[in-house]
Amino acid sequence: MTSVNVVNKYIEQYGSPATLNVKLSDKTPHLKQLLDSANEGAFLITDQVLPQQVVQKLFEAQDKVSLGEWTPQQAAVEMDKAVNDYKSKKK
Repeated sequence: MTSVNVVNKYIEQYGSPATLNVKLSDKTPHLKQLLDSANEGAFLITDQVLPQQVVQKLFEAQDKVSLGEWTPQQAAVEMDKAVNDYKSKKK
């Protein structure tokens, strides 16, 4: 899923590839700077502003979609549940 060959084949569909040294789409010129920073050792985690219980569900969803255990739609439903559960506890 993140091999250079696969990313290059589907680069137009990727939001931002998790692979270095790939060709970039003209539709996403900002990615060069982002990937250059990764080459230099910078790393921006995806959960900077998410509460821990939502982050845990995000990582679970990513894993299960990657492994074919959930569809992207199932992952979206589970993420929505996690966010709503978090919000309901904050009231």
